[in-house]
Amino acid sequence: MTIHNDGDGVLAISTTQYPDRFSGQPMGIQPGGTQTVVFVFSPLEAKTYFGDIIIESNGGTATKSI
Repeated sequence: MTIHNDGDGVLAISTTQYPDRFSGQPMGIQPGGTQTVVFVFSPLEAKTYFGDIIIESNGGTATKSI
């Protein structure tokens, strides 16, 4: 996933919530900057995994369904 900061201040990520068995680590992004976030999926069994990634920052809350 790519996160772009089109604001005029640093986009500071405060918390990130992941569905079961997903992880990743977005960081702060400078004004006009872009960051590619790589998510890790570590299943324990054969089943359907799904949910929302919720990223909270000083710019608000963003949700991405996976």
